[in-house]
Amino acid sequence: MKKIILILMPLALVFAAFVFNACEKEESNNTQKVSDELTQMYFKEIQLADKEGINSVIIKVSSSDASILELYSSYNFEIIPVKDGQSLNEALTEYYGEQNESDQIDDNLDTEEDDSENVIPSVSFQVISKDLGDGYRNVAINYLHPDDGDERAKWRYYNHYGYEDCVTITRVSWNRRVYVGVYYKWTSSSRWSTITGTWFKLKNNESHNKCKTGSYQLKARVKAKKSGAYTIEFDD
Repeated sequence: MKKIILILMPLALVFAAFVFNACEKEESNNTQKVSDELTQMYFKEIQLADKEGINSVIIKVSSSDASILELYSSYNFEIIPVKDGQSLNEALTEYYGEQNESDQIDDNLDTEEDDSENVIPSVSFQVISKDLGDGYRNVAINYLHPDDGDERAKWRYYNHYGYEDCVTITRVSWNRRVYVGVYYKWTSSSRWSTITGTWFKLKNNESHNKCKTGSYQLKARVKAKKSGAYTIEFDD
């Protein structure tokens, strides 16, 4: 009996070590891994509601830099309800009021581009659930990005993901430039294909709407200097 025990003990220790390592690996993936190509990134989920408390969403914010996520809270987003039969532009007008149509000052600003995207961690967003009230067909989100205190580049880069067939990016600030690009995937494992190549410049109050019916996922890339410069709606 003692010989049998001595033989089985090393096998038991090897099996226990295997189970422990597997569990540890699974836990690590659950805390750092995000869907699609956003692997090994930190993320947090934030619950948002509109001013009336009728419509709410949960948004996932992710980045390769955990310190950036600490800057984001519900105060960095505005929920813009879109009623049944209402266009996004009508919803924006109802929310913000009539906006200044002039783009003159923006055109006189410095238009110099930079190539610093690779050294600045981008931030990604995806609405993972919606709870809409009666009489509402969707919500759009205005992004009030925080100041990350990083002076290595003038521009910031943001990725927005949705499983819907269409995305609309609207510039809502007359003096804050916004550049966009739109991409799609046919399947979860396919590569991104281009709909609108970066960087397409939005004029004041201009909306850029692109659809890819039957696609697996859409991605809108945004390049902007200031917060509160654009609104995004994913819709079927």
